[in-house]
Amino acid sequence: MIKLENVRREYPTRHGKVTILNGVDFLVRPGEKVGIIGKNGAGKSTMIRLISGAEKPDSGTVSRSMSVSWPLAFSGAFQATLTGLDNLRFICRIYGRDWNDHVDFIDEFTELGRYLREPVGTYSSGMRSRLAFGLSMVIDFDCFLIDEVMAVGDHRFHEKCHEELFVKRNDKAMIFVSHDAGFIRERCERASVLKDGVLHNFDDLEHAFHYYFSEQFLKPLTTDGNENLAPETPATQLDTLVFGREMPEISERFGTAFAQWLFAHPLNSDPEVAQHRLRTKVGHDGLALLAEAFTFELPTDYSWRSVHSALAAYAEERPDCSSARQFLETFETNLPVEGAGGLWETMSFEGGSIRRISTFTHKPSGRTLPLRLDFIRPATDDHVRNELAEFRIHENGVACTLQICQQLIYAPRLFATFPYLIKYFEMNELDGEFAISLGDEGLNERVLSFCSQMPDFLIVDPVFTGSGGYQTARIAYENASPWRERADRAYWRGTDTGAFRYRDFRDAPRVKLAEMGAASPDLLDAKITQVELRPGWEAKQAYYQDKGLFGEAEPQDRILDFKYQIDIDGNTNSWPGLFLKLLSGSPVLKVESELGYRQWYYPRLRPWENYVPVASDASDLIEKLQWLIKNPKEAEAIGARGRQLASSISYDSAIEEAVETIGRLVRSNKRFA
Repeated sequence: MIKLENVRREYPTRHGKVTILNGVDFLVRPGEKVGIIGKNGAGKSTMIRLISGAEKPDSGTVSRSMSVSWPLAFSGAFQATLTGLDNLRFICRIYGRDWNDHVDFIDEFTELGRYLREPVGTYSSGMRSRLAFGLSMVIDFDCFLIDEVMAVGDHRFHEKCHEELFVKRNDKAMIFVSHDAGFIRERCERASVLKDGVLHNFDDLEHAFHYYFSEQFLKPLTTDGNENLAPETPATQLDTLVFGREMPEISERFGTAFAQWLFAHPLNSDPEVAQHRLRTKVGHDGLALLAEAFTFELPTDYSWRSVHSALAAYAEERPDCSSARQFLETFETNLPVEGAGGLWETMSFEGGSIRRISTFTHKPSGRTLPLRLDFIRPATDDHVRNELAEFRIHENGVACTLQICQQLIYAPRLFATFPYLIKYFEMNELDGEFAISLGDEGLNERVLSFCSQMPDFLIVDPVFTGSGGYQTARIAYENASPWRERADRAYWRGTDTGAFRYRDFRDAPRVKLAEMGAASPDLLDAKITQVELRPGWEAKQAYYQDKGLFGEAEPQDRILDFKYQIDIDGNTNSWPGLFLKLLSGSPVLKVESELGYRQWYYPRLRPWENYVPVASDASDLIEKLQWLIKNPKEAEAIGARGRQLASSISYDSAIEEAVETIGRLVRSNKRFA
């Protein structure tokens, strides 16, 4: 098997680097005949060189469990001062063959006569190609690479090549590179189209060539120029058009089998291919049937993401096609993008994209406009940049692009910002740009962040908005036991996040805190509940276990059993941690953020008024805790003022504050544009 995974290849030019292949995936199994088609300069020969091992990718992997030939008729590796026979001897030595066994074959096949004993540097290009092709036949490769430049010699020599390669070696895998449709159709079982550095894999040759040659390349089809609808598809042809063959089960009953066949179809592994297939092969009536079929029962474990992308594009470009909208709405109702079992959870790690279409009503104009979200899995693993959602507001709506690797984390965070994003879009002018940093730590740039060292553009964190401003906790905490009845100790539970920043993990504030708890259990109940899985985590885990620093994770409302709370940074701030501890009514010992991280409500905090400040290394924590224990009236008052502060920050006021922050950033970006 030959497998390319997320392969990227760039070449330097005088004008900078040019990307030839971008996130290419490709698979060839033993005995398969696969074509790669594309325009001149598309990168086909680059792919062949990568597959053969002549070049290495800049990123991604190329795996080979089959022996692979050099490109047939490729003579670039010949030593010009050696004779043809010397080159045969050299090749045979590399591949462990006895060159004497192949002299007669090379002499007869190449028809070079006495020139076999002349330096290759004296050969014409045709003679070199004959020798290269003949030497390729000497080695029993599992897979042959056949570039479009292999056609050498006269008609009779072509027949000899055909006999040796396509008849005698018909059981071998072959990869053909060409823009000759007839050549690919004659030789291949399936084909892939290389366009703009991206390889689109088809399991049907005609689909591939229709995609390659179409002058309406992925443009909407219309019926009469008035309605933005695809040509109608008779119900009796739907199974054949979608699946390439008749499926009696479809006509008998729409159900699980139909849905599974639809969403498991190999063409759906590429969003652009699925989109092309949907537009050209499934029409208006067909979509109506699919919508009816889909409502019966959902499939599981299939490539839903690509079909979703195609449906979203189809519905967006055909606003008059009610069937398309109905099917998309049915799809998203039964299989949401976010959440357990959603599209993100089933999105493959090899690449691809999802498009999500929402709408908002722009109140100044009274227009209903689209909010289009394009989620793209990038070729890089750049942790920070891949958490940046970039928004562009224009007169026809809003477009957002998010390059994302850890989709189960960052997609829900983006959706949690919708309460204030939509409100901003509804009320303000349709012009501007901004970005949201969705990571734990915001970028130190002009972007919206949940947590950052820069205080200017902090917004409400997704845990706050997702919980309705901690509504459930607010109600539960109001019914908690009085402060004076709680245990006279401080309490903390958390992971050891942040320890990776220290040369010795034992110097990390959270580890020190747990050690304090082990040394003073009568004052402090502090335990590490989980080890962050970074290099060296086994050693850390062994240390925590040996020193008794581990504890079981406990429900959040366990804090209500203790008089004193501790808030301490991990990788950054713990978004809900401090707010919920303030709501508890217990005084919070807040360890100063060593790196200066802040959240959106921090300007309201006042030391010794609604919290107790502790040094960033926690060196004075025990001293401050003992002071609180000795001064219960002051401690209770600090806790009460902390609760009053947190209670005064309502969900609605936080949303309004976020809307104002977005407006400030949009205006700032316009000034600096």
